[in-house]
Amino acid sequence: MTATATVRPTESFEYYGTTIYWNDFPAIQQHLNKLATGHSTGLWMDQLRKYPPARRMLALNCGNGWVERELWNAGYAKSIIGTDIMEPLLAEARSRAAAIRMPAEYRILDANTGSLAGLDFDHVLNYAALHHVACIDHLVREILINIPDDGIFINYDYIGPHRNQYPWPIWSRIVELYDQLPPILRPERLHYPHMKTMLATDPTEAIHSEFVVSTIKRYFDVVECYPLGGSICYQLLWQNAGLYQARDTTHGAYWLERIIEADMEFTDGRIENSLFAVLICRPRKSALDDTEQLARWTAEENEREAQAASNGGRYYPRSALEIMYENE
Repeated sequence: MTATATVRPTESFEYYGTTIYWNDFPAIQQHLNKLATGHSTGLWMDQLRKYPPARRMLALNCGNGWVERELWNAGYAKSIIGTDIMEPLLAEARSRAAAIRMPAEYRILDANTGSLAGLDFDHVLNYAALHHVACIDHLVREILINIPDDGIFINYDYIGPHRNQYPWPIWSRIVELYDQLPPILRPERLHYPHMKTMLATDPTEAIHSEFVVSTIKRYFDVVECYPLGGSICYQLLWQNAGLYQARDTTHGAYWLERIIEADMEFTDGRIENSLFAVLICRPRKSALDDTEQLARWTAEENEREAQAASNGGRYYPRSALEIMYENE
């Protein structure tokens, strides 16, 4: 199996900044908790109580390690092996793990080309990792090859449109609700994700996010699936300082609830309408037996990445919405 892409953010790109995201709102946190666990006070990771704790959990594209520290603190992992392509983030993860005496090892690894052989893990954590991977088939197959039969693959990821290029049904509903919001509770402006900026600053962002679920299903059986929505909420709450400041007022809480209701109506409990999802999966080792199919998937992936590399990182023609907003 040969992967061809090495795609990474610029050295100056900051993953941990001061941006207001949808899940910074307590009402959204409670909403997501209920979708993932049935209880507004639960956490998505509480679903892991049903499974034995990881002897050694592999955390993919782990960043500064905050998610696996929470899992370790909650008792869902006894030790950690984390990988990332950004050495400064790994250094921070090592330091923070040492500070709480968490048994952890962190290694630099390009998820697009690297091998997971010899890392000796039983469970695997994909927390917002796969949507940053170009050679997603390569990585998910590597996980299957190296995970034990009784391991579990834990996913909490963005699964929406690639590079956040929302299709018209999503963007139209966002615009409609934006116009209904009181001006003081709107984002300063709606930002349709600017393709050229994304390619210049972080070409890994949502690079093949729409392939996350289908690629996982090639190699794993999904035993639990919790669509979390986001198609309407995410963009309307992104950098929405006015509503964030008013979140605890009667007026702000009312409009937050309206946005959540619109999101739930749009998602309708369907993963294909959702931007985010939690999936817990079991390995299906028989997927490795069809060597002809594996070869086709590898060839498709290598051809796709080679074509994008020769086209400035683009995989698809421009959409009408991209053309409308590209000069902003």
